[in-house]
Amino acid sequence: MKQIFNFQEFKIEVFDDPNFTLNSADNLRTYDEEFLNGEPGEDRYQPSSKHVIILKKDDKEIRSLIICAVGGVTTIHKNSIVQLEEYLFICSSDQLFKIEIPSLKILWNKRLDPATCFGFHQFQDDLIIHGELSITKINKEGERLWEFGGRDIFVREKGESFEIKDNTIDLIDWGDWKYVLDENGKELSSLQLEQLEKEKPLKISKENLRAHIKEAIPNLIEVANDCCWNEISDNYAFLVSEIINSEDNFNIQRIKRREENEQRLTIDFNTAVEELLKIYDDLHDINLYICKAERYRTIIEIRYFRKSALNSELKNEKLLSNPPMLHCKVPMPPYLKNESEKFDINWELGGFRDSWKTYWWRRKHRKSRRQ
Repeated sequence: MKQIFNFQEFKIEVFDDPNFTLNSADNLRTYDEEFLNGEPGEDRYQPSSKHVIILKKDDKEIRSLIICAVGGVTTIHKNSIVQLEEYLFICSSDQLFKIEIPSLKILWNKRLDPATCFGFHQFQDDLIIHGELSITKINKEGERLWEFGGRDIFVREKGESFEIKDNTIDLIDWGDWKYVLDENGKELSSLQLEQLEKEKPLKISKENLRAHIKEAIPNLIEVANDCCWNEISDNYAFLVSEIINSEDNFNIQRIKRREENEQRLTIDFNTAVEELLKIYDDLHDINLYICKAERYRTIIEIRYFRKSALNSELKNEKLLSNPPMLHCKVPMPPYLKNESEKFDINWELGGFRDSWKTYWWRRKHRKSRRQ
């Protein structure tokens, strides 16, 4: 959804360009500045969010900027961007950008959610960031004032999950838990809403963890079958690994994880669950991935994130006592031309086909950088 702002004699248009390819000569249109969150020259995943800012005067384009970000997918809408005096604030993937007008210079960009920054709202003299995993209050220089985490992600299947009422903030997470926060991020109340259109989800407890993971595996396979051309065997083996906070980019983290997995022995389902049960009280998030699809075997990696590894601002008594979350994920390769294109589930392992496609994708981007 295009958003339009006015500043002095200038008109500013902000919109998405999902078909844009970073540093490519084949785009239908180009922009004066192309920004990608990451180290220049490093191989990166295909950006998940691409937001364009156009500055015009008397209907003539003066300058332009496209922000390409890696992380959760975001789009331009009324709560994803705001103009405050001579600055634009825009959410893109897991970051917030502050941009100067009329230069369109990026003054800073800061990661304010581990997954996705959906949008933000003005609150008194500051900003409240509605993130997937956290709600964060910052000042206009991007300094964190407080941060709040719930029992589940702040997304709902139907209805709004975020609302400001006078001096309080009302939140509803995926599990239909409602929270009321005061202006200082202190939780005033929480309760679980009645489920009218779906059954109440069972909490993941130590007693039913095994059953929940077992029920999630068919969901993972279904997602893989929808987006991959491989035949997925129902003969499963497992790996269990911890998600470590790292400043390395996604590509380096992927390579390190692949190398580590190559040295490890697979285990059966019961042994994998027993490993998780040993650290159940410290489990914050559990993610299922297909590590490798062989002809007669599918290796599923169960990756977990510890509560003890959370940012100190997120560690409160209630969050630490929450049951873990459970998700199924299938990473997409960077060379995909569109989301409907099916790919090899084993692309991260570096087989000939995918190494060749990735090579040409990298070469195209490097060639474009030199032009």
